[in-house]
Amino acid sequence: MLFRFWFLLYLIDGKIIKNIDLPSCRNCKYYKPNINTYFSSDSGKCEYFGVKNIENNVIIYDYASFCREDTNKCGIEGKYFQEDENLYFKIFLHNIKVPQTLMILTIFAYLYSLSITIKK
Repeated sequence: MLFRFWFLLYLIDGKIIKNIDLPSCRNCKYYKPNINTYFSSDSGKCEYFGVKNIENNVIIYDYASFCREDTNKCGIEGKYFQEDENLYFKIFLHNIKVPQTLMILTIFAYLYSLSITIKK
């Protein structure tokens, strides 16, 4: 019985998740989340790998999950990972919803118009 307790304690204290020490694509400066998809949790693209259409100069970037699976690209270890300096600002912008933004802008515009009328 005591052996089970220590074994369970070791499992809880030890790392169980594989690849937990590897860098996450979401923290990379090349990762761009896809705002238009609602159902897929990993639909972001990697701006480090892509193909440029030479006719119209449009670049089609690869999905980040495919880049991490391919050993010739970033691979599971994240060979080209560079930590984003503006990570928290990027997360903030990604989480802002349009109605909230419009409401905040409306409030600022109203307060600005009040400050102009008070100064006159």
